[in-house]
Amino acid sequence: MSELIARQLRSQHEAGELGRFLFLASDLDGTLLNARGEVTGATIAALARAKGAGVRAAIATARPLRLVTPLLSEQLRSVLDAVIVTNGAAIYDAASGSLLHEDLLPSAQARTAMQLIRSLWPDAVFGWETGGEFWSEADFLEFSRGGGVLRDPAEDRLAIAPVAGVHQLVFAVPGLAAAECVSAAAAVLGEGVSVTESHGGVVELSAPHITKGAAVGNWIRARSVEHSIADAVAFGDGHNDLTMLRAAGAGVAMGNAAEEIRSQARFVTSSNHSDGVAEFIEAYLDLSGAGAGAGAGAGAGASVAGAGADAGTAGAGAGGAL
Repeated sequence: MSELIARQLRSQHEAGELGRFLFLASDLDGTLLNARGEVTGATIAALARAKGAGVRAAIATARPLRLVTPLLSEQLRSVLDAVIVTNGAAIYDAASGSLLHEDLLPSAQARTAMQLIRSLWPDAVFGWETGGEFWSEADFLEFSRGGGVLRDPAEDRLAIAPVAGVHQLVFAVPGLAAAECVSAAAAVLGEGVSVTESHGGVVELSAPHITKGAAVGNWIRARSVEHSIADAVAFGDGHNDLTMLRAAGAGVAMGNAAEEIRSQARFVTSSNHSDGVAEFIEAYLDLSGAGAGAGAGAGAGASVAGAGADAGTAGAGAGGAL
C-alpha cells in the first residue's frame, strides 16, 4: 500500500492538484489507534515530523474527553495542538487541557428529544454527557451492564433527565443495534438535533450542525483567520468522519474503513493496524521535502516528544506546511 500511496501522491503533485496543508485532523478509534488501542511510535514520529514542518494536528473523536485522556501519553500530547471530542461538541487545548469551544444541547431540547424518541421506542434508555461527567437514567446503567456501550454510567450519577445543557444526549433501545435507530430518530427529531452513531453502542444526539467537520473548521479558524478546513488533511474510518473527509483539502480513508467510506475519500491509506496515518504523512513529506529531519528515528522513547516539540514551536507560526 505504501508504494501505491506514493504513486497517487506523486501523480497529483505532478498535475498540480495536490495542495500544501497547514493542519491535520485524525479520528482516533479505527484510525490513529491500532488493534491494541495504542498510538504506535511510528505514528507519533510521523506526527512529530509533520509538526516540525509547521503543521498543527488535532484528534477528532466521538469519545468524551475523559475517555481520551488516558490515551494521551506525554509523547502524543506533545505533537498535538487540540483535542476535538464528542463528535465535535467541544474542543480542548492539547497542552493545557483548557476548553477552547463548546456547543451545548439545551436541557429543554434534550428532554423534548427524549419524549420524541420514546414515542418510537417506549423502552429506550438515556444518558448524557455534561462535559466532565456522564449521567444517566437507572435503566441506562442496567442496560450498560450487558456490555458493548462505550460510556461509563455509575450509581452516583443517576437522574431522570438533564437539568442543564449537555454536550450530547445518547440513547439505546434494548434488542436493537444503534445503527438501526439512526434514520428513524433523525426523522422524528428533525433538523434541530444532530443524530450520529459511532460504534459505541448508542445513538448520539447533539446540538444542530455539530459534526467533526464543523469542529475542525472552528479549530482552524481559531488558530488562523486566513485558513479553513480546505487547508487540512483529515483521516478517518467511520460515517461520523465523512464530514471532515469531504470538506478537507485531502480526505484520507483508512484501509479498514467500509467501501462506502473509502469511496468518498480522496485517498485511501493502509489500515490502522499497519500505521496507515503514518504511512500517508511520511509519503507526503517525502514528496514535498518538508520536515526531513524532525522526528527521524524517533519511533520510540523521549526523542519523539523532544523533536516534535522543539521543531513545532519554531514552525507553528511560520507558515510551514504538510
